[in-house]
Amino acid sequence: MFIYIPGFNNLSDVEYSDFRNEEEREFMTILNSHTGEWKQFGVWDEDLFMFYDRGDLSLGIHIYSFRDLRIDFIETSLLLGEDETHQYVTKLNLNNPQVKIYQKAYYSTAQLAEITADWITYELSRKIELREWITDSYHHKNWVLVDKHQAISISDSKNVFRRDDLGNPTKVTVVYSGEKDKFNE
Repeated sequence: MFIYIPGFNNLSDVEYSDFRNEEEREFMTILNSHTGEWKQFGVWDEDLFMFYDRGDLSLGIHIYSFRDLRIDFIETSLLLGEDETHQYVTKLNLNNPQVKIYQKAYYSTAQLAEITADWITYELSRKIELREWITDSYHHKNWVLVDKHQAISISDSKNVFRRDDLGNPTKVTVVYSGEKDKFNE
């Protein structure tokens, strides 16, 4: 079952009956108190959504064009990570070392909500650069999370996705600053 409720930052539009239990409502109410912080990073209502995926509460956050954060609040755990499909059609992979797992038995609902809010804020603060290598024979692009030098998307004019010995990029552009939007403070 997939129930889509856009803009989870506006809980006034969400009915109590939209949640299966008080634990989910408490979790979302606490997250709601943090959404003003995320708007400062340029994340708006249309970038945030809540849905039920096969009976579990899930949240999605779309950042720029290449990152889709996913939060799965399942029966025994809280899972935080990037949605590998960019379509929010599969749960986070428990075997992926980048997925953070918090067992509900060790944390209160309020603690899990605060952990989630901190994680979202951290992820929103991560700078993304477009690094380009432009030659007469090809144009290679890497979109990179700067803090860990992690490529999140690659494009190549000749569909060669791994090029060795590229050297320094011809051009570097910050495409997502990870800084607070001064116009929305």
